[in-house]
Parts: sequence; C-alpha cells; structure tokens
Amino acid sequence: MDPCVCHRVVGEKAYLLTLYVDDILLIAEKLEIECIEKAFLAEFWWITMAVGNSHSYIGMQLTVEKGCIILGMRYYLQKFLEPFDNPQVKVVPGNKETFMDKDGAEPLHLKKRTLFHSTMAKLLYLSKRAHPDIISVVGFFYTRVRGPRVEDWEKLSKLLGYLRGMVDFVMRLKPSALFHVVAYIDFQHIQMASFIVEL
Repeated sequence: MDPCVCHRVVGEKAYLLTLYVDDILLIAEKLEIECIEKAFLAEFWWITMAVGNSHSYIGMQLTVEKGCIILGMRYYLQKFLEPFDNPQVKVVPGNKETFMDKDGAEPLHLKKRTLFHSTMAKLLYLSKRAHPDIISVVGFFYTRVRGPRVEDWEKLSKLLGYLRGMVDFVMRLKPSALFHVVAYIDFQHIQMASFIVEL
C-alpha cells in the first residue's frame, strides 16, 4: 500500500486516511472523525477541518453521494488557464498532427520555454487526477520539455482550448460488481494467489 494511505478495519466498517504534505482526507463515521479531531487538537495548536459530503482536496472537488463519488477540478482548471488569454475552445485534446514533427522548427524563447515547462507539470497533475482524456497528449508534450519549439506551443494552445471547454467536466466513480484478480507469484513452483476485491 501507499505509505501515505492508512486504513483500519473494525468489524464490517473500514476507515481510510490519506495524507498529502499537510492535507489529510479522512473517510469515516462521524464519531471516528470527532475522536481524530480531538487527537489532532491535543497534538497541534491549530487545525482547520471541514466535515461533510463535499470537499476540496489538493485541487480536486470531491462530492460523496450514495454509491458514488463525483470528482472534478473546476477551480484548479480555471486558475491554471488564467495566464493563457482564453484559448479557442476545441472538441478534442489533439489529433494526428499533434504527434508529428516539422523539420527545422524554431525553438521557443526563454520566457515561453519556462512557462511551457511549468505548464507540463500542472497538466501532468491534472491528467492523473481528473482528466485521463489528455494523458497521451501530455505524455507527448513531456518529451519536448527540454527543448520546446514554436510548433509545440501552438499544439499546446489547442490542448488548452480543449480544457477550456472541459472546465465543468466531472468523473463519477462508482463501485462495480465483484471481480477476481489472479496473481502468479512464483512460476517455477507454480504457486498461485487469488484475491477477491469488493469495490
């Protein structure tokens, strides 16, 4: 398990705590949350805590509904797009030309190169949290970070136009039925492990 994800199971109840630098997200019953709040207040002189079904956590807006978690990044995306002068809205994040190179393309000047680099880091974060639809285009742009060219900036503008049209996009995460994961641990000894994961 991830060292920043803690879980505890008591009977049929499971509690989950995730830690990101100084931000904690806790999924638990009200009584458990109150106990943890008291423990934190005894240890630290000041904390801010929000309890409810809707939260902002490391750039994501999370809303818990019955049988579903709604995840969006509207605020993050709005702040991210501010420096880019309202790029023209596009319906796709890229096309085959996005992944093609032109010979003799002009390199970007230093100021835009720096912005290109920081933009890639933000786009990677966004694609891994709430926009898997852009991950292949972002992955391609990452190959350009050391020497971006004018054509890369133009392609990036198209991706930003797509994201401008997707500001209100949310993902609905729902559990599915039982599924089986079969893992072959040691092929030589033909040891087999089978796990049933209930989501």
